[in-house]
Amino acid sequence: MIYIQEKYFTKQIDMLHFIIEMGEFEIIIWLYPESKIKHLFGLEILTCEKFQGASVTKYDTPIIKRTIRQKATLEFIAKLKKSRRVFTQNCDSCVLYKVGEFNWYAALIGHEGMLLVNDDEKKEEFILNGFNATLEPPDYW
Repeated sequence: MIYIQEKYFTKQIDMLHFIIEMGEFEIIIWLYPESKIKHLFGLEILTCEKFQGASVTKYDTPIIKRTIRQKATLEFIAKLKKSRRVFTQNCDSCVLYKVGEFNWYAALIGHEGMLLVNDDEKKEEFILNGFNATLEPPDYW
């Protein structure tokens, strides 16, 4: 597991952008259980028990709030970057999946300032592109 700590929102979104340029991914945005929004960046919010991919956060309730799983595009990432306030107030995590896979490939947990990547071999690539990547979790993790 690669751990990348980053406290700045725009840099967090830049990390997602970087990953999407590596290949084809799908995305689900998981909301806080207390979020009241009905739409996010033009996507309807689903409140359900069904998962279209593994979540990175474990919830105490079987009812979860998330967007539909869709293709991760650079245009969608640009919308995220322009919507810092809505994202930070409502979204627990932004999770990328390889196409057709249930388990997540990368997960941005913005309020923790953390990006997790399930691909140890990409560590050097992240470092070479200016990201603080390590295979060791931070002490507080």
